[in-house]
Amino acid sequence: MRGILFLVMLIILGSVSVSAQRFNGGIQAGIAGSQVDGNQLSGYNKAGLFGGVFTSYSLAKSISLQLELNYIEKGSRENPTENNNFSEFKIKLNYIEIPLLFRYTLPNKFRKAGIDLGFSYGRLLTQNQESFPVQKTISFLPSDLSLLAGLSYRISERFQMNLRAGHTFWGTPVAYFDSSHIGWLIFRGYDNSTAVLSLLYYIKK
Repeated sequence: MRGILFLVMLIILGSVSVSAQRFNGGIQAGIAGSQVDGNQLSGYNKAGLFGGVFTSYSLAKSISLQLELNYIEKGSRENPTENNNFSEFKIKLNYIEIPLLFRYTLPNKFRKAGIDLGFSYGRLLTQNQESFPVQKTISFLPSDLSLLAGLSYRISERFQMNLRAGHTFWGTPVAYFDSSHIGWLIFRGYDNSTAVLSLLYYIKK
């Protein structure tokens, strides 16, 4: 908890510092669609909230590093329908995440657009599973290490839209299969997969 509070202060100080011309920062909020790979359900059917703060440091005219502290709701969902005999399944996973991103702004006439690449460390805050008929509860691990890739578009001097995909690094599952799972020998466990649409507000122009 002390480490997270220190990171928040670092982001805020880096964002509002007048003398540090290469620093900028702000807040972001949006919606996340997610699924848990390995539970035999497909589709980003679990919607959740996304929001946080960020600070960026300009390395060159078109290149920057961005450090973030975000809250994100992940999980998986299957709604009852006639096709699945009205069964229902829902996993709710709430994380605090710390992404580090390499951001590149495209040149010339595409200069309002950009590409993001990076990784994120997530810490699980709460987990909950509901199912009908009742299924075996999955015990999720406390950490999630993810690879991130995204596209951004500058709407104005202070506002930017961002579309970002994230997936747990292969070999570092968020929960392990038991020996009865069909993919136990090959895939080892469950992975988080997310798609996030967010709006960023920059403190400085």
